[in-house]
Amino acid sequence: LNLEYFDRNYAKALELAESETATTPREKIGNHTDRGWILIALGREEDGRKELEAAARDLETLIASRPDAYHDWLAWVYAWLGRKEDAIREAERAIEDSRIDRYLGPADEETLAQVLARVGEFDRAIEVYDRLLATDYIDSITVGELRLDPDLDALRAHPGFEEMLAKHE
Repeated sequence: LNLEYFDRNYAKALELAESETATTPREKIGNHTDRGWILIALGREEDGRKELEAAARDLETLIASRPDAYHDWLAWVYAWLGRKEDAIREAERAIEDSRIDRYLGPADEETLAQVLARVGEFDRAIEVYDRLLATDYIDSITVGELRLDPDLDALRAHPGFEEMLAKHE
């Protein structure tokens, strides 16, 4: 699914997303988010928003029962919904919750960078990505990913983006 998305084969990605079955609440939320961002990429904004709004509601319910989890996921969904302040707040909360874990914690900073890029805070996103590219952590972001991720198209147009990548190649 992600490979099809990165290749910008959105129709195939949607076909794969729609074939996923979900039995747990987390899987159902995953299905909503997958379909949501793919539908938006296909230009079906209203359909995508409905999927993401369902995911947000379900995540908010999960967070009510487990306040120390899922803030990173909710941040990402809020960013796609255009809820800038909520998205940044949730991403910062996720970082707060994982700050003591030097190996896994930076992944939440990656979420913050993605959120910042999605909501148009390009200077801040580049600062966070710059720091992350110099940090070892589980599944760390790479220059190649930053060059290919369709979600970062707008960020790539920022004059500081290529300069930042060049420092880490």
